[in-house]
Amino acid sequence: MKKRILLADDEVFILEVTKRRLEHEGYEVVAVRDGEEALGKAFASEEGGFDLILLDIKMAKFDGFEVVKKLKENPSTAK
Repeated sequence: MKKRILLADDEVFILEVTKRRLEHEGYEVVAVRDGEEALGKAFASEEGGFDLILLDIKMAKFDGFEVVKKLKENPSTAK
């Protein structure tokens, strides 16, 4: 079973290059372009269960620090 990674970055080039590299290494990658979308994927039961979440610090809507704070506040994603 492939490890799942949630990748969030608002720079399209960085997002695509990183996604392709991780997939080449055998990971399943869900890529999103802002913090709000990252939270939506992390909280969605059908999308949840990520082994790793990689966040850009400076993103629109919610930055990486805000996303981590909201993930820590929710019991289903706190760990």
